[in-house]
Amino acid sequence: FFVFRMMVKFVCEEWSNKRPPVSFNNSTETTLLLFQMNLNQYYEHYVSLHQNPKCRLLHFLGQIATILFLIFIIYKKIWLMFLILPFIVYPFAWSGHYFFEKNKPAAFSNPIYAKISDWIMFKEILLGRLSIW
Repeated sequence: FFVFRMMVKFVCEEWSNKRPPVSFNNSTETTLLLFQMNLNQYYEHYVSLHQNPKCRLLHFLGQIATILFLIFIIYKKIWLMFLILPFIVYPFAWSGHYFFEKNKPAAFSNPIYAKISDWIMFKEILLGRLSIW
């Protein structure tokens, strides 16, 4: 419910174009700001960490793997596997950051907003607003 509420709030704020600028001068300030941002501001920061299309492609493939794993869990009725479902994307995403972006994944700074932003980026890729090639 919390994730759904945050996504609805993001879409409503996106439509009204209320995106105040955020600056990142140093790492201490960045860490503090990441916890004080709203989802719109955090998503802008999140996208800035995913400039390389190959990194975005790996995130996209990780989300597809997550969806396929969810279907497998439901089909086989292995309900305990729901506990690891949120972590399926990480090998794909983190390898993209390590090999292509050369930066630290956003999940280390604010895991909840990072997970929501990952799904928003997945939607943006599906709609053709972000490229993966």
